[in-house]
Amino acid sequence: MEQIVVRGIAERLLFEAPDSDYRVFRLHDEDDDATYTVTGHGTKPLVGDRLEVKGHWVQHKRYGRQFAADGWSRIIPESVDGIERFLGSGAIKGMGPALAHRVVAAFGKDTMAVLEKDPQRLLEVEGIGPKKLAVITESFYEEKQVNDIAYDL
Repeated sequence: MEQIVVRGIAERLLFEAPDSDYRVFRLHDEDDDATYTVTGHGTKPLVGDRLEVKGHWVQHKRYGRQFAADGWSRIIPESVDGIERFLGSGAIKGMGPALAHRVVAAFGKDTMAVLEKDPQRLLEVEGIGPKKLAVITESFYEEKQVNDIAYDL
């Protein structure tokens, strides 16, 4: 079966198996402005996550047309607004919406590069001290590793 790649924004988690990493969620496709159901095994997508999903279309006898995912990964947004939404979404421990706003205001489109390559610069932002920096940095690397964040620095 031919594998298809779609990109979109996670809108809502519909189902989460209590005994496995099986998930069902709604994805708003960036290309055709459609919203559809994605099923598969993987890390829990957060509402607002920009995802790249690989898989194929199936017809479920009860739920209709669905995208059966072989896997998905988060895509780091490229716009300043998108970076701020991502950082403030809860994906990175220690950083809520207000702090994400200050960090992005300080570093703009370079924010993700700062987090990846020079996180000590976060100390320039009001509200970030050594302890908070350690939490943010550890969480960022964990998130990157666990969720296979796809981005281009």
